[in-house]
Amino acid sequence: MAKSPEKGMSEKFQVAMLTFAMTGGGFALVTLVLVLLLNPSAKATSEDSEKRYNDLVKLLSKPESKALREQARLSEAQGQAKGLSDIVREKLQSFQIDFSSFPEPKPTTLTAGLVRLDLELSLKPAKLSSILQFLGAVKDAKKTIKVETLTINRDRSRAKTADDDSWSASAHFVDYVSK
Repeated sequence: MAKSPEKGMSEKFQVAMLTFAMTGGGFALVTLVLVLLLNPSAKATSEDSEKRYNDLVKLLSKPESKALREQARLSEAQGQAKGLSDIVREKLQSFQIDFSSFPEPKPTTLTAGLVRLDLELSLKPAKLSSILQFLGAVKDAKKTIKVETLTINRDRSRAKTADDDSWSASAHFVDYVSK
């Protein structure tokens, strides 16, 4: 009997599939050998990462670390209790800087639970180092406060012999608070 043409096509298809499967399996074995046996740095990197993780877990579980985290939470809660104008007034007094005008912060609702407070402050002439320290102290008091703009001008109203380090400033503070 003669072979039917349908049987010949299925045998060719089976041979082709077997060839592709064997080739794919061979490539998979070669890749596995290259990755596992010829890459010793992967094992060293993995062991180093595991060692660092264990060291970090030990450090964070120490009582000193727990106390520091608790202290940070408390200080953050106390800082959040004060408003922008309270912080600025407190820092102005501590650095003995006087102001020309001190308006109330202007609230702007950004999203459902976020409010932006803008405070434009004009400072009377003072030493440049005091002004810069004041700005840094305000930013350190609450992490959400940003100094958006700062304009510093030399105070020309005083005589040059009296005080060369006399500067007037205008600062625009921004604070983002949740409702």
